[in-house]
Amino acid sequence: SSRAATEAPAWRGLAGGICYSGWGPSGEAALAMAEHVQGMKLRDNTPVLLVTDIGRDIDDTLALIALCGFEAEKRVKIVGVVGTGGIPDKRARLARSWLRMLMGEERGGQVPVAFDAQPEGVPGKPGFFSIPEMDRQERDGPDFNLYPTGAAQLIVDMAEEHRGKLHLICISPLTPVAEALRRDLQVVQEGVVQIHMQGQATVNAAGVMEPDFQAFNLSEDRAAAKEVFEKLQGRIPFRLLGKHAAYRVSINRDDFQRWDERAGEKGYLTNCAKQGLEGLKEHLPAVFDRLYPLPPDKRDADDWFDSVQKISHPYDPLLVVAGCNEDLFDGKVVEPAGTNNIRHELIGMTEGGDAGVKDAEKAKQALGKAVEVGIQLIVDGSR
Repeated sequence: SSRAATEAPAWRGLAGGICYSGWGPSGEAALAMAEHVQGMKLRDNTPVLLVTDIGRDIDDTLALIALCGFEAEKRVKIVGVVGTGGIPDKRARLARSWLRMLMGEERGGQVPVAFDAQPEGVPGKPGFFSIPEMDRQERDGPDFNLYPTGAAQLIVDMAEEHRGKLHLICISPLTPVAEALRRDLQVVQEGVVQIHMQGQATVNAAGVMEPDFQAFNLSEDRAAAKEVFEKLQGRIPFRLLGKHAAYRVSINRDDFQRWDERAGEKGYLTNCAKQGLEGLKEHLPAVFDRLYPLPPDKRDADDWFDSVQKISHPYDPLLVVAGCNEDLFDGKVVEPAGTNNIRHELIGMTEGGDAGVKDAEKAKQALGKAVEVGIQLIVDGSR
């Protein structure tokens, strides 16, 4: 965006040049794409770019921590992070702060991080919580080193650099992805091998997916969601993880307290979760009451949070886990007619049964392990 270009500091993190050779999905690209489509698994330092509205609820934070945990295990390599969904500049700075804690200053300060310009008529999600590390960086430095040409261009650049290998992990509105398609549709179609998306979709008789606007992320920018589905589902496999899968795998207060104890002075997660739930309670009270029911005498009490035991239904981190542990999930496979064997996986689109989660306890264990590996990175970096 123009704002990013004029306000962001000079970009220092992009190593090497980018050369677009103009070759299509054949040869090396076709082989890479075929391998990923068949396996649909994040492994062997798979390049991933995260699109997030971090700072509204705890799920985005847990997803980023888990993703860093999987990077430490060399399953993925984070090649970019995009902040979007209302006050995107703050969300990008928050992502940078977490990356520095998780990866250290050198790596965490150089992963490309960008934000998009909020489109007119798209309100963005309410609420934002900071962390002490971000407050310190805003006060004392170092600068946040944001990508100078904005979110859409970062997506295009990474699709070009990692052609036939890049995975997009979208746990937010799809605004910057749609803008990237307008900027260079061919490069995105040929560069991205799979899109992992938190949200739901409906499927018509021809196997064509439509975004389900009961999913909050997709409803925030409906035009962008429609554009991404229309332009990409015939070329790129989607993996969608819906709310009904997340409801099967809840994270409890004890889990958060254990993580915070391990992180020591940087144990921010329980407080971040509380701030996120406060925002949900204020802005979407009916949703809060359905997901986090409180005793009547605690609904308006100052200590209401003490009565919440299941603190998170982990929509976003569970999507990350599904990418690295697809054997734990059993989603519905959709193959639209005339799409040259493109297959999409839909997990947890409807309630009932196992909602595409084969073993909820094993899925929770895999999520917990990834977060704990990420937390250990923070501990090691603080020594």
